[in-house]
Amino acid sequence: MKDCPANAITITKVGDKKFEATFDLDHCIYCAQCVDSCNRDALSTTKVFELAQLDRKLLKVTFHVKETPKTPDPDSQGTPPAASG
Repeated sequence: MKDCPANAITITKVGDKKFEATFDLDHCIYCAQCVDSCNRDALSTTKVFELAQLDRKLLKVTFHVKETPKTPDPDSQGTPPAASG
């Protein structure tokens, strides 16, 4: 992410209109510039975090976007048959 001064965020294209974001907490300086720059409000900061790890590789977190099946629009389902009676 170009707005991260510590280069702690990497966004990679993994398919047609699909991306994954990798956060390298080992590089993060917790300045919250990513939160301020995110125009989709997808990021937020909290006071809860854990940096104690024996392996620095565990401080790298990757988020994958999962596609959710689209639910049909109720109006596009058509009109149910009228009850006879």
